[in-house]
Amino acid sequence: MDIATKVEIGALFEIYGNSLTDKQQQIINFCVLQDLSLGEVSDLLNISRQAVKYTLDNAILSMLKLEQELKILDKFQNLKHKLTDLLESTQDSNLKQQISKILEEL
Repeated sequence: MDIATKVEIGALFEIYGNSLTDKQQQIINFCVLQDLSLGEVSDLLNISRQAVKYTLDNAILSMLKLEQELKILDKFQNLKHKLTDLLESTQDSNLKQQISKILEEL
């Protein structure tokens, strides 16, 4: 799994992670956030490598389906992009400061 994919899954996990089972959350945490291999996770959880892969794939699929329906991540990224564009285009220092504060909170 490449870095861009891990970043996307991490973002999805921040939004939709609570909708996953505890086991799915644990495996996403180990495989994506902590960058452990399937074998390492298998050893930690005392389950087969195949079970780790299956659970990881299902968790990712569940989050992608939710994003397809709700588009929360898409809306968040669009909002962030618009604020960044506004920040770069304005000359008003007070407005820049307010936009920067909002972006930090996001």
